[in-house]
Amino acid sequence: MVADAGYGDQPSFLDGLEARELPYLVALAGTVRLRLAEEVDQDPGDGPPPHSTGGRPRKTPTLADRVQPKAAAEILAALPEEAWVRTAWREGTKGALVKEVARVRVHRTGARGKHLATEGWLLGERPLQGHAGERKQYFAWGLDGLDLDDLIELAHVRWVVERFYQDAKGELGMDDYEGRLWTGLHRHLALVMLAHSFLTLRQSYGPQIQEGPPGTPQGDRPLSPPPARGFPPGGKKKHRRSSANRA
Repeated sequence: MVADAGYGDQPSFLDGLEARELPYLVALAGTVRLRLAEEVDQDPGDGPPPHSTGGRPRKTPTLADRVQPKAAAEILAALPEEAWVRTAWREGTKGALVKEVARVRVHRTGARGKHLATEGWLLGERPLQGHAGERKQYFAWGLDGLDLDDLIELAHVRWVVERFYQDAKGELGMDDYEGRLWTGLHRHLALVMLAHSFLTLRQSYGPQIQEGPPGTPQGDRPLSPPPARGFPPGGKKKHRRSSANRA
């Protein structure tokens, strides 16, 4: 699942995804607080309970007290320069989209700073030196099998999804459904997605299908390779990421 959780508190729906063992990658606000996995691993653990003096028992410090969470933007800003590598995830209208990226292992925090066993990757993205742009943060869980380049590419799939919703609502009537039943909504959305897929393929292959050599059966006309990932399809060869260092 790829989603946007761009607000200060960590969303509770992430707990539901983890309970169902569904991997996810979400965008985070820089103010979301996390604990470095390295600091958590170095925690000595709970010691013996404090000696009772007969009065009100003192509270035993917990890991949440000993290891203070830090803002995601603060954690990324403290990373050394060698942790940042350049990567490109796809071709844009003006060439490859290139940023500097880094990742570090962290734990999520719960309400009121509660420590959670959830451990994943905090991903950072920043523009190249001298280029305009904003810094972004992501959190990935259950995706340890992917390298840094693949995680960043996955994070940017959100753009494709958002473009689909924009086109489906503006051109295909996805937001015109006025029924009250889930089954009707489900069918309406399925038809909109089917229409969107058909139009996307027509946009990619339409000229070849309609303008094949005279007398050539439509089913025998050669088609070019599938278009590059993204919408609208550009038909360009996918740009492979290059980075000398793999985190």
